[in-house]
Amino acid sequence: MAGDSQTISVPGFVPGERVQYILASTPQLLASTTADVNGIATVTFVFPRDSQGFHTLAIFAPVSARGMRQAIFIHPVGTVLGLGTLPKTGSEIQLWLPFVIAILGFLLITISGNRRRKIA
Repeated sequence: MAGDSQTISVPGFVPGERVQYILASTPQLLASTTADVNGIATVTFVFPRDSQGFHTLAIFAPVSARGMRQAIFIHPVGTVLGLGTLPKTGSEIQLWLPFVIAILGFLLITISGNRRRKIA
């Protein structure tokens, strides 16, 4: 989300090389770091508050020319993610239909039992 701190770890770099995290669609350098001994580049940065919308995040090591691009969506400032309700799908009939079927089955068994008693 715009204005929030993000931590990203990306493997596949040469240990000790400098790696840049760039908001390529603007373009804007977000952060740079050094890949650890396992070749993993981990960095914490903040997306600019005015950067909401669709963007391309580029992670690139200029010396080895290794990197990647990823399409991302940055949510506007003040957006609450993960809260609220899900949209309603299906219908309420799905909840009570098994009960109706069970009651009808019970009634059919009861009626057939009464008929057998009357015949005998």
